[in-house]
Amino acid sequence: MNPSWGKGNEWKKYADQVLGKDFFEDFKEFGLANQGPLVNIYENKEEIYCLINLPGVKNIEDVNLYVHYRTMKVTGNIDFSIKKFTCVTEEIVSGPIEREIPLPHPVEDRPLDAGYYRGLLYVRLQRLKQEKENQKVKIYDYFE
Repeated sequence: MNPSWGKGNEWKKYADQVLGKDFFEDFKEFGLANQGPLVNIYENKEEIYCLINLPGVKNIEDVNLYVHYRTMKVTGNIDFSIKKFTCVTEEIVSGPIEREIPLPHPVEDRPLDAGYYRGLLYVRLQRLKQEKENQKVKIYDYFE
């Protein structure tokens, strides 16, 4: 693991505080922004299905998943320990990871299913049922 990776994450957090979280959005096309693990999101009328790219997870217990309303957050650690070698190029994220993922619709706080297989975290979320708008409440006249 590149020892400067952790310092880069610390710098990015500090820059986000000073410049704002969306400052680096314009630089993504140049490959200058690390957004954390890559994510695909799919949807239908009842569910949202998420695939999160997490290669190198040796123990799934090292990964934390949080779901709340319209946000999913994944944290953990990815470790590529290649003994007896020095890293020359590092394009695959290694070390602590964290990503807050906006969801297209509100969801239940508990996933329907979550599993890890071949480097991908699969998460199925139940969309919240749409509340009916301004339902009229029947008021009883107790004095009749």
